[in-house]
Amino acid sequence: MKDKKVLIIGVVITVILLFTVGITYAAFNYNRTGTNNSQLVVGDIYMHYEETSPAITLNNMLPMNVYVLNTNINEDIILECNEYLYDSYGESWNGLEYYDPTPTQTANQKSLIAKFIAAPHTPTYYDYCSNNSWIRDEDKNILNDISNGVLSKTDISNLVTIGILTDNVKDLDYFEFTIDGKNTHLKNMVLYNIQLAKGDAENSKVRIADKFLKFRLVEVLGEAENILIDNKSYETINNTVIYSSNIPKQTNEEIVHTYRLYMWIDGNIKVGNTSDADYTIDEWNNLYASIKVNVNGEYLAGELLAEKLISKVGTEGLVAVNTAGNLDDGSGTIREYRYSGIGNYCTYTDGSNDYNLSVEGTTCPTTACAMTMGSGTAIANGNSDVFKLDASCAEMGGTELSLKTNEVHDSGLRNYILFNDELWRIVGIFDGEIKIVKDTPLTNDIYNQTTYTSTETSLEYNLKYEVPGAKYGYYIYKELTDNSYNNDWTTSGVKAYLNEESGYYGTIKEGSRNLISETTYYLGNVAFEENSDGSWSIQGTASEVYNQERSSNIWEGNQVSWTGKIGLLYPSDYGYASNTSNWNSDISYYYSNGGSLNNWLSNTEAANFWFLSPSSHDSDGVLSWRGIGDVYDFSAYRYGSLRPTLNLKSTAIVTSGDGSYNNPYVLKES
Repeated sequence: MKDKKVLIIGVVITVILLFTVGITYAAFNYNRTGTNNSQLVVGDIYMHYEETSPAITLNNMLPMNVYVLNTNINEDIILECNEYLYDSYGESWNGLEYYDPTPTQTANQKSLIAKFIAAPHTPTYYDYCSNNSWIRDEDKNILNDISNGVLSKTDISNLVTIGILTDNVKDLDYFEFTIDGKNTHLKNMVLYNIQLAKGDAENSKVRIADKFLKFRLVEVLGEAENILIDNKSYETINNTVIYSSNIPKQTNEEIVHTYRLYMWIDGNIKVGNTSDADYTIDEWNNLYASIKVNVNGEYLAGELLAEKLISKVGTEGLVAVNTAGNLDDGSGTIREYRYSGIGNYCTYTDGSNDYNLSVEGTTCPTTACAMTMGSGTAIANGNSDVFKLDASCAEMGGTELSLKTNEVHDSGLRNYILFNDELWRIVGIFDGEIKIVKDTPLTNDIYNQTTYTSTETSLEYNLKYEVPGAKYGYYIYKELTDNSYNNDWTTSGVKAYLNEESGYYGTIKEGSRNLISETTYYLGNVAFEENSDGSWSIQGTASEVYNQERSSNIWEGNQVSWTGKIGLLYPSDYGYASNTSNWNSDISYYYSNGGSLNNWLSNTEAANFWFLSPSSHDSDGVLSWRGIGDVYDFSAYRYGSLRPTLNLKSTAIVTSGDGSYNNPYVLKES
């Protein structure tokens, strides 16, 4: 096969990585299991796979953590780290402030500065970089922030380069392979997937649990390695695609991609003869792992959805966000991509002022209602559950607005997608995966029982809240049938219902399920505090709230994060869905400054819907969007509608559609 130019169609080329685990070491061995000669050659269209390193051989290896804090850092390294964080995030970030060192300092000044740094004060970048113990108590810790996703891949890479962090993986042995190809076709691409799978069993040995194996996949670019997948484990390894790419159409010159796969044992594994150990010492001595690396390919019409979307940055509502959480100006490092601005809207008037109101579908409701909220005006759809639940516009102290034109305007936002034969919206692209949200909340016909029993935990919840005449279903965030409640997502009725086969997950068709990627959802408390006028509101801009969601500021007993399939929107998602001109405003004031009118996530007729995030106000508070356009704190035993969110695998292919309401993107699994 080495000398053939081939395209693999529905078949697999396999290598196997084998290791045996012992109490003091893990030795990795490599064996090849055979060659697959299936091929398709069409003119100048081919894909070729070749192994370029013989094996992974790691001797005397204990379980390990990927990144550790460097214990041998000096003042220059700390200051370089301080300046990097300032250049990346500005004067303040994540509860920290910039430390401004004096360019020239006498010995006495340096002594005073050292005393200042050692004393309790507002945490600084300097403290953070030097790992000062007093701020570790507040979990302002680089290693915590890596685990919680606060630091970007670029941040981690730069902190390694600066010398704050040591990367334990980069010096391990690796398995290296290349994929090259050429594709002169005008329409079709050559897609290839890199997969992990379980290898052959070993007699008298027990396979180590998949979740304890860690992987890093890099692409080699000259002398550098670009990390594609890092410190990743999988609950089920078998047939798991860890990365996909393609040889694009109209590739008139051969392209070559070289990859390296690193593998190790999770440093958090517990071995010993104790009740909380993952393995006893005898069990540990009897473990083995056999991991296959499969590369398969397909020749097809379509494009990887993430690549198609990124090519449209700056148009159709998609914008790039830099590491500081602001609109990228082309000079910074991109953190993620988001859809921002208003979607479909109708125009209403009170005779002197016009208001653009987000709408669903292609029909303008005949009326809308303008209500004075704080210092501004909120607009609600006259056909929504807000009025069905509460009162008429007049009873709510509002002014009824008349439809100015019976035409639905399209702002050009192209983030509609067909998933599970339903209309969803693309929130953005995060680490190559596409986050989507159901366009409308779950309707009443999805689940009609008032209680729900979790098949995973057997806990019984009060779940469905009956609202006569409501268009959408309303669900209690968390209340057990014994009437106990709190804001812990991981043990909530909503989380159980959304993710279990007997609940909402059971309504998702198999073809769509195969596109869902397990995702880490962050559960940090979001600041909901009292204002000077005595009112309460969410505190922070989109980027500030984003960092709060990913912080380790949680209520006692709650988890910092949760990994699963289906979640809910973050408050920051709502913040970023507004026009970029609103990004520097506190999210709470979107409704009063008109931001809610130019926010595609306000496109709902529901009275309210739940966010994922707990509130910092109280241990049962959960943030919610209200139909008038603001973000509020509701108790977990209250009710809200559900707009499920999930991440699509990076392998999702778009086969048709332009992302508009009437022509949404249509997907297929690679």
